[in-house]
Amino acid sequence: MVVHSWAQRREIIAAILASSASQPLAYYQLSAEEEAGYRRLAEHAVRATIRKNSSSKGYRSLRTAHPFNPVWFTVAIINVVCLVTAAMLVSYSDLTDHQTYPLIAGASTIVAVGIASLGWGVAGWVAQRNARVQHTINLISTRFSQPAFVKHISIFNDAFGDHKRTLVTTSIVERLSVSRNDDDRELLQSIKYILNYFEFISSGIIRGDLDFDIVRSNLRSNMIFYYEKCLPFILDSAATNPTLMEHYSRVRAALMDP
Repeated sequence: MVVHSWAQRREIIAAILASSASQPLAYYQLSAEEEAGYRRLAEHAVRATIRKNSSSKGYRSLRTAHPFNPVWFTVAIINVVCLVTAAMLVSYSDLTDHQTYPLIAGASTIVAVGIASLGWGVAGWVAQRNARVQHTINLISTRFSQPAFVKHISIFNDAFGDHKRTLVTTSIVERLSVSRNDDDRELLQSIKYILNYFEFISSGIIRGDLDFDIVRSNLRSNMIFYYEKCLPFILDSAATNPTLMEHYSRVRAALMDP
């Protein structure tokens, strides 16, 4: 059996869908805007199908921390204790004996405490989730308003941009680090700034402080582009320091097409 790449699978599915259509696309007389919208929907559908059935999905899945799990564990313990205690009190009570009514009232109070702790847990989880989403949006949306970010991105793109095949290698970094030229020094700072910036974002994702889906939707192409531009330098550096760009490497692998 031939193992097809992700791009080949996409083309195969697109070809099958095109051949199964009863009418050509021109038949529907779509405007340019409508056609672009439908093509985006089709692309998203194909991507979702391939990701869902990809054999490499587990390999590329990103394990992130869940900071709220200890809270859920505490809530679960509280509810178990409350239920067990309430059940014991009810078992000792007798509806025909009014002297045991306080036991039933106590059981009801304990159950109410358990329900209240569950509500507290849900409210806290919603607040934590909203705060994480808002923090992620703020971090992404304000990057272009930061002069340092715009400056370093521009310097890096001028040297290693889309239309240049030059990659950031260890020899280039070493040459820049000993150069007395101001432009070389700025370029070296730009390389370090960009790598550290995306490492910071990646660390936030893995620690559960940033929302991965939002980052994926907004920064996926940028994070892959700059990682691949700096790949030779990252690999050489990781050979001597395995933890260098560790989070960025993990997130980049999860961002790649399955």
